[in-house]
Amino acid sequence: MSLCHLYNKQTSSLHVEKLKSSFDGVSLDLEDINKLKDYDVYIIELEQTDKELSSKLKTLFQDKNNSLIYFIVSSNYNLMLFQLTYFLKTKDIITKGQNTNNVIKRIATDLKEEKIVVPLITTTSSEIISSRVSFIDLLKQRLAINSQLTAITISIQNLSKITKDLNLLELEEYLYELLIFMESLFEERLIFSQLERDFYVVLLENTSFDDTKDMANEFHNLILEEMAHKEFKFLIDIFVVDLTTLSLEESINTFNSIKTKELNYSQMHSDTLQYTSKTQSVISENSVLDDAFNNKTEFKLLNIYNGLVISTPSKILKRTKEGIYISFEQLQGVVMGIEKETILQSSIFLQDILASIKVINHKKKIAVLEKFKFLSTNANARKFARVTTSRVIPISLNIGSSIINGQIIDLSIKSIAIKSRYSKKVESFKGEDVSIVFNIPNYRFDDGYTQLNISAKVMVVLPLDNEGNCKIVCDFNKASSDESIIKEYVYDRQKELIIEIKKMSKLG
Repeated sequence: MSLCHLYNKQTSSLHVEKLKSSFDGVSLDLEDINKLKDYDVYIIELEQTDKELSSKLKTLFQDKNNSLIYFIVSSNYNLMLFQLTYFLKTKDIITKGQNTNNVIKRIATDLKEEKIVVPLITTTSSEIISSRVSFIDLLKQRLAINSQLTAITISIQNLSKITKDLNLLELEEYLYELLIFMESLFEERLIFSQLERDFYVVLLENTSFDDTKDMANEFHNLILEEMAHKEFKFLIDIFVVDLTTLSLEESINTFNSIKTKELNYSQMHSDTLQYTSKTQSVISENSVLDDAFNNKTEFKLLNIYNGLVISTPSKILKRTKEGIYISFEQLQGVVMGIEKETILQSSIFLQDILASIKVINHKKKIAVLEKFKFLSTNANARKFARVTTSRVIPISLNIGSSIINGQIIDLSIKSIAIKSRYSKKVESFKGEDVSIVFNIPNYRFDDGYTQLNISAKVMVVLPLDNEGNCKIVCDFNKASSDESIIKEYVYDRQKELIIEIKKMSKLG
């Protein structure tokens, strides 16, 4: 077994010599090498790191995806260093106070494992946390000995969206800058933890819930001001949690619910949890569109016509006081003319932007947009192509003898949206498994339809209009023979709608 100890300019760790003698090791100064041979184990010793050093390490390890990598750190470390450990898929972190013999045993055991586990947590506390279990242990300890413990959670909501337009190194640069900025604001705090790549927790001792909320508000303003000057802007969600009266299980469940967005309005604004959203107070829709115009950014226009998604490329041609002039493709223009609005989508936009159509010229394929508004949810959040039905189709949802009647709004091969009168019974169906019964048009049958009885789960209930109606969205359960019938109907209905739009474009 071979070991390579890498350091920058100087080495001071007491672990190194014993590790080298146990694993036939060598020491190399990072300043003296530009290429790295293959070893069984790599021990990286860094006091601090910066962009240049981080980039060099990434280059050295770019072809060593299955290597066992460990970091030796001192007490003077920063978040950039721990982001680097995440990027390099570090197996573990070694601190000054650890027993060297135990470290050797751990490495020997790891060499026998087939699977290398990536650490789920990094932190800047005096005790390094390298797993979610360790974080839970620390939280348990703090809850047991402290009368007052609060937390701030920081979520990057649009990381996957930004990732589509940035290569890995560019994304790392953005994350580094964000982490360094956050560290500068929280450097004197108890613990700063990265539970996942886009989710961070700051735990605070002996700080009141109100003071923590004030701190979170100030932090949110500062970080949005920092983001306002960047082309790609992180959409940050901030929660403040009062852990004083919560058990360990309740605390962990709260963090998980925040991460997975499984909170209703009352939970998000309770006595122990506070949500802050300040995006539009610092970054406006107009400033985002200015960036798109100045950077000649191409984006997507989105319209949903009777459930059929129409999405084509566009760009801003001119920016005036009246609005923005954009280009569009023919089918998009037809639907925009009907709906008198469209949605702009791009990875550089914090959120999708709804815009009204002020003027539209179908011959020149130019439209003027105005009245811009960030959308709080993804405009096309349903995962599969969906269509409205060509006529009203009654439908019933059944749990035992309890029945809710309504009509289909739209459906896809995996889900269905239903219009119904809102009632307490409807609310009680939320989250429950139901049987859905309806007749779907099918002209291959003599009577022109097929009756379906499908098992589904009620996912959400949303207000639909001012007349007491609501929208019920259900996901179909396991695939059945009915799926092929629905798939066929959706496909045929999509063709009908495309033909309909094409006819309208010719008439125009």
